[in-house]
Amino acid sequence: MKVERIKLEAMRHELHYEFHKNVLVIIDRLTGECISVLDLVALLAPYLKAFDVEKLALDIIIKSKYSRAMADADHQRGQTYTGFLNAVKAMRYHFDPEVRNDAELLTDVFKHYGNVPKKKYDEESAAIEDFLRELERPDLVAAIERLKVGEWRDRLVTDNNAFEAITYQRFDEKAALPPVRMNEARVETDKCYRNIVTHLEYGIMRGWESPELTAFITELNVVVKHYKDVMTRKHKIMISD
Repeated sequence: MKVERIKLEAMRHELHYEFHKNVLVIIDRLTGECISVLDLVALLAPYLKAFDVEKLALDIIIKSKYSRAMADADHQRGQTYTGFLNAVKAMRYHFDPEVRNDAELLTDVFKHYGNVPKKKYDEESAAIEDFLRELERPDLVAAIERLKVGEWRDRLVTDNNAFEAITYQRFDEKAALPPVRMNEARVETDKCYRNIVTHLEYGIMRGWESPELTAFITELNVVVKHYKDVMTRKHKIMISD
């Protein structure tokens, strides 16, 4: 009997926290005698401590007064980018062949940067900044003027600058917060969890047997499978989008 494996490092922060929370719920249902028999006392204490640190780190992220504003600003610049793209693509069907050529030229530039609004914050910012710099090419400046889509370009500059301004405000906020880093906290929580899993599997190899141990690992595997399914569904949705 063994515990199913799961790629904890691939989880989003909230999902990662919820996984460990559910594992600790299962452990909490074990009797003190069972914990003692399974020799979990020494391993459980650092796991609980690491989980508390991760919870604090997640609270800091969630409670940031700029988190919602960043999400809204990112959504706005993504909409503007998509609107700009669609306005250009529509011109590919214009009756004037020169307009169609300009539209194709600009569409090729958009294609080079991929699905920009789906990128992570930093990657999206870099892509938009590179995209806007490329639009300064003389041939593209002329194409934008002929297609009359300069307002879309200008609005994208404005919306991207608004997002970046909020990002800098959040940097200032983070600098004033306690030095708790989510990624570091996650690594420690995962290490403590895996130490428990390795300990139990080693005990089973040595002949440990009990209804409590069997029930615990069975229930733990149900939790692991649930979160693996959640991650698979999210991955499929991202690909389909």
